[in-house]
Amino acid sequence: MTKTISIFRLLMSLFVLPLMVWAQSERGTILGTVKDSTGAVIIGAKVQVTNTSTGLSVSLTTNDAGEFVATSLQVGIYTLRVEREGFRPSSTAGITVNAATTIRNDVTLELGATATAVEVQANAVQLATENAKSSAAVTNKMVDELPLVVSGSLRSPFDLAALTPESKNLGGDNGFMLGGGQAASYGTNLDGISANTARALQQSWVATNAPSLEAITEFTVDSNGFKAEFGHAGGGVMNFVSKGGTNEFHGSAYEFLRNNTFDANNFFNNRAGIPIPIYKQSDFGASFGGPILIPKVYSGKNKSFFFASFEGFRNRAGATGFTRSVPAPEMLSGDFSNWVDAAGRQLPIYDPTTQVRNADGSYTRAPFAGNRIPQSMFDPISVKALAAYTANGTLKPNTGAVPGTIGYVNNNYYVANGTNVNPNTKISVKGDHIFNDKHRISGYYGYNRRSMEPGPNGPPTLPGLYSNYNDLQQNSDVFRFSWDWTMSPTKLNHFYAGGNNWRENHDPPQATVKSGINWKDKVCLGNVPDCAQNLLNLDFGDITGWGGRANNGSENTIYGYNDDFTWVKGAHTIKFGGQFQLTHYNGFGRQCVSGCAAFSYLNTGVPNSNNPALGGSSFASFLLGYANGGQIDTIRFIGQQWPSYAGYVQDDWRVNSKLTVNYGLRWEVQMPPTGLEDRWSDFSPTRPNPRAGNIPGALIYAGTGEGREGTRTLADSWFHGFGPRLGFAYQVSANTVVRSSYGRSFGAVTTVTGSSHFRGFTQTYGVPDQGTNGILPNMILKNGFPDYPIPPFIDPSFSNKDSMPWFQGREATRLPEQNFWNLSIQHQLSGSTILEVSYNGMAGSHLQTQLLNYNQLDPKLLSQYGYSLMNSLITSPAAVAAGFRSPYPTFAQSTCISKDACWGSGATVARALRPFPQYSAIDTYTGGGDHSGHSSYHAAIFRVERRYAKGITVQASYVLSKILTDSDSYWGSGTAIDHFNRGLEKSIGQFDITHNMKISAIWELPFGKGKSMLNKGPAAAILGNWRISGVGFYASGQPLGLGTSVGTPTVLFAAGNRPLISTYDGWRAPTKGGSFDPSIDTFVQPASFFPAQVGTQFAGTTQYFGNMTRYNPKFRQFPNYTENISLTKSFPLYERIRLDFRAEAFNVFNRVRFGTGSLQIQSQQFGVLTSSGDLLNTPRQLQLALKLYF
Repeated sequence: MTKTISIFRLLMSLFVLPLMVWAQSERGTILGTVKDSTGAVIIGAKVQVTNTSTGLSVSLTTNDAGEFVATSLQVGIYTLRVEREGFRPSSTAGITVNAATTIRNDVTLELGATATAVEVQANAVQLATENAKSSAAVTNKMVDELPLVVSGSLRSPFDLAALTPESKNLGGDNGFMLGGGQAASYGTNLDGISANTARALQQSWVATNAPSLEAITEFTVDSNGFKAEFGHAGGGVMNFVSKGGTNEFHGSAYEFLRNNTFDANNFFNNRAGIPIPIYKQSDFGASFGGPILIPKVYSGKNKSFFFASFEGFRNRAGATGFTRSVPAPEMLSGDFSNWVDAAGRQLPIYDPTTQVRNADGSYTRAPFAGNRIPQSMFDPISVKALAAYTANGTLKPNTGAVPGTIGYVNNNYYVANGTNVNPNTKISVKGDHIFNDKHRISGYYGYNRRSMEPGPNGPPTLPGLYSNYNDLQQNSDVFRFSWDWTMSPTKLNHFYAGGNNWRENHDPPQATVKSGINWKDKVCLGNVPDCAQNLLNLDFGDITGWGGRANNGSENTIYGYNDDFTWVKGAHTIKFGGQFQLTHYNGFGRQCVSGCAAFSYLNTGVPNSNNPALGGSSFASFLLGYANGGQIDTIRFIGQQWPSYAGYVQDDWRVNSKLTVNYGLRWEVQMPPTGLEDRWSDFSPTRPNPRAGNIPGALIYAGTGEGREGTRTLADSWFHGFGPRLGFAYQVSANTVVRSSYGRSFGAVTTVTGSSHFRGFTQTYGVPDQGTNGILPNMILKNGFPDYPIPPFIDPSFSNKDSMPWFQGREATRLPEQNFWNLSIQHQLSGSTILEVSYNGMAGSHLQTQLLNYNQLDPKLLSQYGYSLMNSLITSPAAVAAGFRSPYPTFAQSTCISKDACWGSGATVARALRPFPQYSAIDTYTGGGDHSGHSSYHAAIFRVERRYAKGITVQASYVLSKILTDSDSYWGSGTAIDHFNRGLEKSIGQFDITHNMKISAIWELPFGKGKSMLNKGPAAAILGNWRISGVGFYASGQPLGLGTSVGTPTVLFAAGNRPLISTYDGWRAPTKGGSFDPSIDTFVQPASFFPAQVGTQFAGTTQYFGNMTRYNPKFRQFPNYTENISLTKSFPLYERIRLDFRAEAFNVFNRVRFGTGSLQIQSQQFGVLTSSGDLLNTPRQLQLALKLYF
């Protein structure tokens, strides 16, 4: 396999490296035909396409068909000038080129003198006559003027993307999706290069890579009908275009403010009289751009440009008080005289050193005299840990409870002031330089630093070193570069490359990197990997734990090298290229590198009592150094990467003036993942397992050397990613075009949970449980941590009894597949308004998911053998009589030697029958080895767009859609409840929104100077320069399902369960009044409405496999109706300088959208709504802003 892969990579390098291509260009095209007044084509006409902002021109000559094509145009406004001897020149101004779009602008020349040009103004919005792509553009005006709430972080481009018809932003970091794709599978491009992260997409992560909204000139959202140059995304792609400088200096400065004083309270807080929590935030920044100018040295007009932006976010939140449990001061010196139960009775602390074994096998201990532990008995490590933690102060009960009461020792410490804050800083710089008519370059750098850290009064935890708080830093550095080379008027090469270096880190206050303290000098638990890195972490059972885990983090890095070559030949615009992208996911972790110790009342309580009411204390056990558990982590840095390649060829054939045909072919391949320094392992279903009697199923290891496979990877490649594309656009009349397409495309392969497939190369080691139930400590602090093996472990049996990650051969590189098709009719109502009616369809297969459960037993076995026999020990008389034997020698042993797969009391007949009895599970999810998902999607879309005309801009859409799937998200939808009946998992999709209407509008009121009404005098000054903008969302609720506490038959080792039902109708409970009132109404019918949840499928058990699909299309959340409004007054200051004051309201009508309450049938809160957690929307929020334009 290695030789094949190496040869393939060499061939791909020979093909790709000369191009270094990543075919996702954000550039646009202007084309057209030049004719005379009789309709005859004009050959040899001179055509000049000029960017009005930068002065950059492209000069062309019409071909034998009178056609011209200007390709690779940056987003912006263009002027088209056409000249031919004997004809009057024609100049068309105001042609808008959006990201990744093609604009047709035909020209008719009139006979006459060449001195006088015919001036024409282009339509503000134009028909898409050259392709069948389903696309919606969010213009710079909408980016700038529509209301965007600032809520806990910087303004997000996802809020604007949610305005487009087929986007769904359903809340949560993973709830964004496009078209019929899975959630978190969409693509995002910044200047043509992927802005995604390596892990399944989270909005906040992708937004970190995106520029500030001030630095985005516009973006498009494409959801169907892609040409062959586009791919590597599920459902759709967002194309962001960074803003560049122009020949004039321009910029802005702004601040958006929110304050809880302006906001409405939520429904339940209002009813309970709870005030709005304190919350204040500010989003502020500035931008500036223009020609690069060095006085008396260099003028960059028409040549060199820059644009820079800065945006910052700061917030302050009010504290929500809570109580924790801390040891009373006297307990630090061993005095437990006030350690009492709820009745005030003293709980004795027993001396484990007095323990004796009785004749009947039981144990007894003597209590400490006076319930006081002599300090001479304190463990030396405990003494040092106490000194380290209390160095900056001792925590004392502060609730006012008196000694001798339960309140004095339990929930006795009130934390009043702790909060989180989320500072964020985003900076970007873009530069463009035009060398000459043939060469121009562009570069971009984006800097983002975002964190979650304690507020000025500390974190919302215990204070100081006692805190278990881990702050968060998310940093991103983004680079882009492009080079355009116009080889000739008909041949153009566009090279572009870039990378996203996204990092995340978590630090506790006790970590050396955070505290600056070398803890080795203060306290050091023996035999831990590195006690200098962090203060020993202490977990207690009856008081709040002390300290946090050491720092950990990850890196998501993507690099792409790209090139598009365009050749205009006659009526054909031929484009070809490919892709090379390298995706990394790296992680490091030190969590318990300095040791984590856990303590229980068992070691100082009544022996074998399992009853804390009889005495004992985990803090007392700590003072003695008697740990009930513990853990270490070896220092680790793990790395994984996925190279991917693609190639494509695309032809746009202008068959005649009415018909354009787009056809092409794209090929993609995901190469197998590799691990850093070949630290990589995988499950093999056929490899003998030496510590399990050599039955099939064991670990295999990448790399060379003894016990390894001699390969760098443990998965195979899938080379069949061929995606044909075919579409057409037929212009029925000057105002109407019919478009349709079909294509096959593929999504990206991502890591899901981060780190997997590193068994044998990292070590998280827990103190072995001696099984004495506190009779003996599992670890004594002064003795240090027990010996543990040091990785690597090249051992096929290393992870016996564990859950085994499995790439499943080439499934890990099998690209998620979508077949898509569409049909649309566009009609131009006016020069500024277009109406579009379309149908989009998509069928998904081989989707990334987590359905498979290869170690489940077939339910037929339960019918064959019965529950009682399958639940019997393999050594029981019943099992022996039935002919069952242990699958390997150590299977039924109670005590395991390391790596032996012995199950003791769990060694049942059922476990012995499992396909791989030596493992608890076979996990195809975490490493991306489960591509068994399917989906189907159908949507009717109605869209109206009015670009700015007479002061009004409008985008409105309505989508009627349906999605059926068993795999809602790249994050998975849960394991199938029955691996052998996975068809039950296909249902209406979790994110199915039947009706989805969106309206966004900007209206400049027709009053004031230069307007049609009240344009003079005081009325013009007062009523002039007002603008109203707004966004409305009106959507059906998402479908819901029900849960049950009754599990599937345990002897089958299946996954979770769903209820038994007899109907899908009538689940919603009727309201007692005119509208839903949670004080008297429930969301769902009472449990008695549903069949008794008792199984009859299998004799001997009431457990069952439910018959309900995942979601019921007739049972949905309440619909979502939301309106956001912005009112703006502009104050002209000087020529091109103005100041805008904005007042914005989100959920302006303060609509309440109730949730569902618990949907588990057995819950006492079934369908009952009681708190703000049962609300699906946010109460009205107000936001004020000042923005200066110049």
